[in-house]
Amino acid sequence: MQTTSISRKYWAVGIIFLFIGACIIPSCAQLTEKSYQGSRKTIITVDDDGDGDYTSISDAVNHSHPGDIIEVYSGTYAEGQILIKTPNITLIGLSYEPDGGNHTGKPLIVTKGYNWLIKVQANNVTVSNFSIQANNSGGKPPFQGPFIDLYYVNGCRISNNTIQNGTSYNEGVRCCNTSYIQINDNIIKNVDLEGIQITDSNNDSVNGNVIIHSNNGIQIEFSEAINVTKNKVNGCGTGIDLSNSQNNALYLNNLENNSLGVHLEFSTKNIIKHNNFIKNSQKAEWEAYKFLIIQRWKSIFNSWIDNYWGHRWIVPKMIPGILYLILLTIYTPEFGPVPIAIPLPFFQFDRHPAQTPYTIP
Repeated sequence: MQTTSISRKYWAVGIIFLFIGACIIPSCAQLTEKSYQGSRKTIITVDDDGDGDYTSISDAVNHSHPGDIIEVYSGTYAEGQILIKTPNITLIGLSYEPDGGNHTGKPLIVTKGYNWLIKVQANNVTVSNFSIQANNSGGKPPFQGPFIDLYYVNGCRISNNTIQNGTSYNEGVRCCNTSYIQINDNIIKNVDLEGIQITDSNNDSVNGNVIIHSNNGIQIEFSEAINVTKNKVNGCGTGIDLSNSQNNALYLNNLENNSLGVHLEFSTKNIIKHNNFIKNSQKAEWEAYKFLIIQRWKSIFNSWIDNYWGHRWIVPKMIPGILYLILLTIYTPEFGPVPIAIPLPFFQFDRHPAQTPYTIP
């Protein structure tokens, strides 16, 4: 009788353990499956010699997912158009080859098409550490358009790239309708139009770039709250050009050997502070307009603060400009409202010019 009772107890305990095991095993299987799914490969490799996942940067970008890192090994890549529509990816060049291959430095992207090369149409994308240049040899039509084009995006980063040798209607980096873009530490040289162009944008940052031999080094139009700091612009038509833009900061830039250092066209409330103007044919000029009665004088001015103008200035530095004094506006069927204005020579002032040039890293 006692033995029967003990047997029943063992049977009960066994049934309980079987029940618990039946519950635990599926749960463990689910956890294992989730862990496996979470460890999906997020690094995609590209190598022109075939030692990576892809030999083409375009193919790698087209097969990427949000969060992926695309590592491009040293080599030469002839690419038509690289369209990035996947958000939150990093496209980065590596200055070495896998498996002890020939290390040739930054991967070189050579244009194969004729319009744009890299177009970013997704947020939070990084493009870093590439050499990029146009291929205009062999009787091909010259490459035209931007090497890197950002369009209606925010939070992207373009850094440590060398962009060069555009010959006809090129821009280095172009931003249109962007915000919170960082364009940092790039070298842009021998570009036909603008080294960096920003249009209809806000809160972008242009920092630490070197721009040599372009029509405009940095052009900003219809934009505000753009920070332009610690750039070196040399041998360009205009170093920094602002058009119809306001509340931007130009700080600690080195503008040297340009035809015109800074040009402000109908741009107000900007801060131009601690910049070096060295050996430019013309240092700075501006244009503004003012309605005769309704507009305050302060609304047309920019702040020129402690800039270095090429040599010692004991008195305030006068920055020449033209003020268009608008008397009235008439309506025409062909052009709509047309202002009637008187152009007047006018001056803005840097009241405390720096006596020695600033050291810019």
